[in-house]
Amino acid sequence: MAALEEVFSQRRAELQVGVDRLGARLTEVEEYLRDMEERREHIEQSAAALNDVIKQECEALHEVIRQREVEMNRQVALVSEDDVASVQQVIDKIKDEIQKSRTSFTYAREVLKETDHGCFLQNVDLIMKKIDVASIDDVDFIIEPTEIKCDVENLKVDLSQMKEKLKSIDIGSLPEAPVILSDECRTTSDEAYIKWQLGNDIEEYYVEYKVENVRMHAIVEGDSFTAKNLAPETTYAFVVSSRNKTGTSLKSSVELVTKSDPSRFVPVLADPTDNSAYAISPLTEHGAREDVTNIRELESPVILYRNKTGTSPNTSVELVTKQSPVVTTAVTGSTDNFARSPLAEQEEACENTTITSTRQSRYQTPFTFKFCPFTLGTTLTLFDRDTRVKMLHYTCGRPSWSRFVPSFSGGCTVLGNKSVSFGKQYWEVSVKSKSYSIGVAYADMPRDRTIMDSSRSWALDVTKDGRFALAYERHSYRDIYPRPKPTRIGVLLDYDRCTLSFTNAETNEHIGTMFKWRYTQPLYPAFSLWSGELTIHTSFALPQ
Repeated sequence: MAALEEVFSQRRAELQVGVDRLGARLTEVEEYLRDMEERREHIEQSAAALNDVIKQECEALHEVIRQREVEMNRQVALVSEDDVASVQQVIDKIKDEIQKSRTSFTYAREVLKETDHGCFLQNVDLIMKKIDVASIDDVDFIIEPTEIKCDVENLKVDLSQMKEKLKSIDIGSLPEAPVILSDECRTTSDEAYIKWQLGNDIEEYYVEYKVENVRMHAIVEGDSFTAKNLAPETTYAFVVSSRNKTGTSLKSSVELVTKSDPSRFVPVLADPTDNSAYAISPLTEHGAREDVTNIRELESPVILYRNKTGTSPNTSVELVTKQSPVVTTAVTGSTDNFARSPLAEQEEACENTTITSTRQSRYQTPFTFKFCPFTLGTTLTLFDRDTRVKMLHYTCGRPSWSRFVPSFSGGCTVLGNKSVSFGKQYWEVSVKSKSYSIGVAYADMPRDRTIMDSSRSWALDVTKDGRFALAYERHSYRDIYPRPKPTRIGVLLDYDRCTLSFTNAETNEHIGTMFKWRYTQPLYPAFSLWSGELTIHTSFALPQ
């Protein structure tokens, strides 16, 4: 049975490997199929768009030809009217002369028929005068038709060159694919920089890439692009194409791998090996732990990791040395055996002993944090190395970076990237906004709410009508009236005493304080923004 179980397990494992390999291949091929279908759809859409452009351009060309036809006909009509008028004047004059001559001609023929000598002689002189007056046979009167003004004959219409140009009309040539300069491309843990060579007659460049299967794109007029808010140690494929008036070029691609995030590799403090030493487990630059190393004779140890990418957050530990076998202290009760007993006996003796001592306060470094891009709402964007947040007038689609750190679907909220779980911390916020909220929140506050209407957050809320209020426990408000209205607000969080205070950082005037029974989780700086921008300032010493 054991042998059968072993064969079963082995064959099952082999089958599982084959299934996993086939599943991965299927996923890869399906992704390739989707890319090909998208490419086909892109080609079809590009062809349809180009056909629409050709139709519009040809219709515009037809309209130009029609307008020119109308204009040339108008010019011919004007010139021909002048020419016709000139010829008509000659025709009218000739008709008038013909009419006069015909009248004289008819009258003369009637006189020639007269047989009475007396009547004939009486009328012949008058008839001769009328014949002389008729000028139809005058040489000056007769004008050759070719000598009459005719400007319309001087007009020429020659569209042969235009015909040749029309025959040469083409759709033009597409721009060349961009040449990506791979040697100049680089990455950090959350950004990727892509550079390419500028082409001739290029209007813009189109950059495409995917973040967690969400297709991202950007339109760039220059020769480089920086993709932000990427995940560390992840391969990203960037596709760049160029555009001009003719259309879009073929695509050029490059794959870049983001570097590791040093903040992920936090040193691990091991248990002390004796009363005066403690141990740490260092990581290699790839994150693998090495052998445990004992570090001795350090009073305030602060451990961190460094690699080529940067430095990790600090990890610290507090160690309290045990009391020596013989101590001098203020006690009540019997101390005879307490001073002479071994260490274990001393601990038993302490049950009947009151020792007066002063507890040392925990050492705290100045609080430094930035806005966390993974929680950034869809209507916000970050600047200045994630220390300034600005409200957009549109919704920016971005992926859910992690199921453990979801972004705010409500759109206008963002958390800090570090938390406070003990002691006091202080930071300031510069305000260029008429409507915002500043405060703290648990990491698990609802992502569809803002920090002024959640039971997991506490905030100073400012509305666009100028009202200031302390918002806590969801829809619980206490109006306050600071004068003058602050443009830089100080935030003081006392985690141990469960208080959150706000001050005017420019005048040091107190704005308001909120109290809570106790905090149950680490608190993150939290912000909601409905207009303008906010800038955070950190690394301050605690105010007096």
